[in-house]
Amino acid sequence: MFCLLLFPFPATANVVISEVAWMGTPTQGVDPGQWWRYEWIELMNMGAEKISLQGWSIVLEQGESNFIISLSGAISPGEYTLVVSSDKISGAGVNYANLGAKLNNAGQRVTIRNAQGEVVEDLDAREGWFGGSNSEKSTMERRFPAKPASDPKNWGTSLLAGGTPGAHNSIHGEEWTPQEENGVTIPLLIHKKERQEGRSFLWVFHWGVGTAILSLVVIFLFRSLLGVGGSFGARRE
Repeated sequence: MFCLLLFPFPATANVVISEVAWMGTPTQGVDPGQWWRYEWIELMNMGAEKISLQGWSIVLEQGESNFIISLSGAISPGEYTLVVSSDKISGAGVNYANLGAKLNNAGQRVTIRNAQGEVVEDLDAREGWFGGSNSEKSTMERRFPAKPASDPKNWGTSLLAGGTPGAHNSIHGEEWTPQEENGVTIPLLIHKKERQEGRSFLWVFHWGVGTAILSLVVIFLFRSLLGVGGSFGARRE
């Protein structure tokens, strides 16, 4: 107990940031040139009990400015809630109209604070977002809810335009894999299905090439034998 008083554990909670539409999202009835305004943040309850968000908040930090979004409602185990910038975004749990344009495209620190003001989740992407595509309007998705939010390798770009709001992430459970491209290491998502399909293609390709080479060798040997046999028969005559 004495040790706990000297070295208290940091605040913990089972509510995590699961997905961020920092680039905006395709929105029905809205001109595509204005989609950037329709931002949202997805929260997930990875625990076994329902969690009330009353008194909780999301704090957006960039430089000297902070922007606070008050939360409300509750999240059931394994469920999601969306913090959205407009009522035109379906599936909203918290609608905060002024959220639009508050997520900086260059990066942002996003923290969740409980009713006591303790930080329970810290996504520090002030140096740049860890995934997402502004041109494709694909969101930044989390790979593993239990792994740190500020680990760049725990995030990636959604496979779907508009992401997966209120649903299972498209890259959930997929490991980050580095790839060298033009001398720069970039994240590369290799899905299990794609890996299996890739292995199948390579196997078929190698089998086909091997069969073709073997066929050519057999034909060459067969023609050689026929040629030797014909000459031998001529000498006997």
